[in-house]
Amino acid sequence: MPFDLRRFPAFDRLLQETLKKYPLSLPNISRLIDSLPVNYQEGEVYPGFGGLQVRKLRLPLKEYGLGKRKGLRLLCLVAPEKGQIVPLMIYKKGEFASESKVVAEARKLLAALLSELAPR
Repeated sequence: MPFDLRRFPAFDRLLQETLKKYPLSLPNISRLIDSLPVNYQEGEVYPGFGGLQVRKLRLPLKEYGLGKRKGLRLLCLVAPEKGQIVPLMIYKKGEFASESKVVAEARKLLAALLSELAPR
């Protein structure tokens, strides 16, 4: 069963920043994002989010001579009970000083996303 893909402005801003640095990668990034609803179990479950399922996918930047190990990372929230997948953030390997900084940034984005979804 394919999931619904939900996108939010915070992710789209991060995506635009990434595309400014790596414009030749637009087709590959778009293909990965478009495949998320069907391939929602791709990548590894990222630790540090309690009961929430956040997955990390790796994307090579072949156009720039970078493989998966040095390429982009895409973190997505997978909500099986709602049948949705939500891209949270996209960044280049090494952009953050440590994994704990990645988790902290992803938690901020997740908190903003959840407050956006909360009924008013």
